Amino acid sequence: MKRSKAQITLFLVLGVILLFVVGIGIYFISNLQKEKIVKKSEKAQQLNLETLPIKTYIDECIRKVAVESAYEFGQRQGYYDVPSPNLDTNSSNIAYYYFKSKNLVPQRHILEREFSKIVEENLLIDCTDFSIFDNLGFNVEFSDVNATAQIFENQIIINVDYPLSIIKGATINSIDKFTYTLPFRVGHIIDISKELVNALVEEPYALDLTLLLNHDVDISVIHYDNCNDVYIIIDNESKMNPSDDDYVFTFAAGFEDKYCNLNVSSEIAKLDIHYPEIENNNPVLKEIPYLTANINQTFSYKLNASDKDNDILFYLTERIVKNYTNVLTGLIKFTPKESDIGIHLINATVVDIKSGTDSKQFYLEIK
Repeated sequence: MKRSKAQITLFLVLGVILLFVVGIGIYFISNLQKEKIVKKSEKAQQLNLETLPIKTYIDECIRKVAVESAYEFGQRQGYYDVPSPNLDTNSSNIAYYYFKSKNLVPQRHILEREFSKIVEENLLIDCTDFSIFDNLGFNVEFSDVNATAQIFENQIIINVDYPLSIIKGATINSIDKFTYTLPFRVGHIIDISKELVNALVEEPYALDLTLLLNHDVDISVIHYDNCNDVYIIIDNESKMNPSDDDYVFTFAAGFEDKYCNLNVSSEIAKLDIHYPEIENNNPVLKEIPYLTANINQTFSYKLNASDKDNDILFYLTERIVKNYTNVLTGLIKFTPKESDIGIHLINATVVDIKSGTDSKQFYLEIK
């Protein structure tokens, strides 16, 4: 009996010791795992902090491209490639929204598709060079970019799917989705364009001037020749910041031959209606120096002109830079490609609101 009790006591002691050992083991294993998790978390946080400049750079680059693409969209009449028929001014090709009694204003879904194409092209030009991060030990890889635009009355929403892998050692961080809301009233401007074109369809060459005045945008009409007018819509509310350039949207109107040959002045003379002659001082475009640019590097140059009448001025260029000139500010900005290498003789023209003009030629050498 005493021996049995001694055995039980021994088993109890051994059990307590075993539980103690197991408990200590669990404690150390748990602490070890926790320490590993903490270290892993700290490492991830450290990597996230290290990659923050890259993510910020990419985000700002895409945002900048989206804004610049919006301005380019307005100067291209909402097209990636200006379709035929179009008005060839030698300086640029302007899409017809009205052509020989036809309403050619594009549908909104077409404009959204065209805007997306402009964004995609500009992203590939401006947001694919990550070599500045090589010295930090990062390698950035990217896949095909896909942009989707939605045009509303008072804004554009652009969604960009741009898969990027930020690699450092064996660690990879991935980002791909970017969304931006741009306060450009493109939908509103298109609605105004439709109203103007519908009026032309009703009465070609007899546009009610109140249509030009009764809007919250500035609308100008440049009489290009007897058969063509160019409409310029300027919106000072469509901008990211108050100091930014006003938003410019253009389109052309081409008339049928019977309206081209209409001698408006003789018809007015028959009615004995006399309009005072408008005095105009032509604008003066400043001399442009010999310019140089390098391939795969952004080139920019601003044309400058003066006008004694303080008229609104518009800038037109030709050849290699004709689609990269801001009509309202005269800023030429683009990234030359290898196929552009050479010396280009370019004509630049400034036009005032009363159709006064001045032109200068300049050389642009691309190396």
